[in-house]
Amino acid sequence: MNDVYIGENSRRISLKDYELELLYRVYKNRLLTTNQLYRWIGAENVIRYDSFSRRLNKFTQNSLLVRHEYSLGQKGFRYHYFSIGTKGIEVLLSSGYLSSDTKLYNHFKVAGAKRLDHYLSTQEVVISTMLRIRNEGIEGIEDFSPYDYLYMDETAASQDKKFVVPDWIIKSDDKFINIELDTGTESLEMIRDKLKGYIRLAQSRKTETHIVLMAVIDDFFPTRFAYPERQRRIGNMKQALVCTPDIQCPNLQVFIVSLSNATELAYRIIRNQIPFDLESKSMDVQVAVTLLGEYNEVFEYKFSELKPDIFYNPSIPKHYYADGIYKLSNHAGTFSETVMFLVMDEGYVQALDRLDFLYKSAFQFNSFNEQIDRMIVLYDSLTSLQSDIFGAEYPKVLFIDGQTLTSTVRQEPNFFKQISPYRMEITTYDKSR
Repeated sequence: MNDVYIGENSRRISLKDYELELLYRVYKNRLLTTNQLYRWIGAENVIRYDSFSRRLNKFTQNSLLVRHEYSLGQKGFRYHYFSIGTKGIEVLLSSGYLSSDTKLYNHFKVAGAKRLDHYLSTQEVVISTMLRIRNEGIEGIEDFSPYDYLYMDETAASQDKKFVVPDWIIKSDDKFINIELDTGTESLEMIRDKLKGYIRLAQSRKTETHIVLMAVIDDFFPTRFAYPERQRRIGNMKQALVCTPDIQCPNLQVFIVSLSNATELAYRIIRNQIPFDLESKSMDVQVAVTLLGEYNEVFEYKFSELKPDIFYNPSIPKHYYADGIYKLSNHAGTFSETVMFLVMDEGYVQALDRLDFLYKSAFQFNSFNEQIDRMIVLYDSLTSLQSDIFGAEYPKVLFIDGQTLTSTVRQEPNFFKQISPYRMEITTYDKSR
């Protein structure tokens, strides 16, 4: 218990450790909702919700916090969000959470933040991600406002020397996850310009890895605006970024997903589960080929690996090479075709850029030395496959996932094919020929 004294009469208030941490989190994140704060302190494992609400009321009455109301308009509901109060800053200074040389921001202006739905939705990704990391005991992860860690380009001739300003930053060693919350108000040209800023940033800081996580707002987080299914927005954004010069910069990774999927993706990035490295992708293809060609009791085809050198010419950069090229043939020896494999991650723009480049090279421009008849895109799970959005149609591509292959070795393997840029249907290899 920590006793603090506030007001002209030095009135004492006792604060628990988690309450001091709560005040610091509000100061750090500027604006947080009641729900976000309750989850942050441990929810019902620490205190009942009604007791927590009364505690927040007391903090508000004593200027530790400032309470604001967010109305959901015609939806008929409202909730509260909080900023740090004057006395809250004093408590953080006296308790050592803020040092005397901390450059304080103007907390009076924070509540008037423009695009409140944008800001609070960004904090939903941040709080949810940091909570999961903390609850799993993962150390060394920190988050901060982009204005506390500006990406400055000292070589820029213009007065504005910032490469780009994300909405928030999560950092793990030399890995920076730059969160960009999209509400659909920015043009695709503005999205392209933002990516170019990140490309310049990554090229100037080769010892760092920069991940751009663009979370497209949906109805996952309650706001006064309606954000229905955002598939087309995501697809348009991804297609707008495909073919951007230098998008395959080795220390830059760009993901575009819905807000509802952003936390899971951020977590997987922090745990180095995605994107897959070259060795993992090659191994995944070998496992898939083995499961299909050797272990599946119904699949009537076998695979034999082909040397990639005979297919590629200098017009195809090495970072666009497929993850495997195989000859597929039936057991009777009466049919064969050449199949190119590509491993993809949900939302990963560079993977879509590779798919787009290889597809056009193989089936539109005939850029390969030898004919490619089909592409198979492999995902790690059915969830990732079904959640991914392409924004364009690739008719000669079949999609499949490793989890399903493992669990269905005694039945005809189901592939997916596109019937529109945003819809897929189940098929078999024979039906797709």
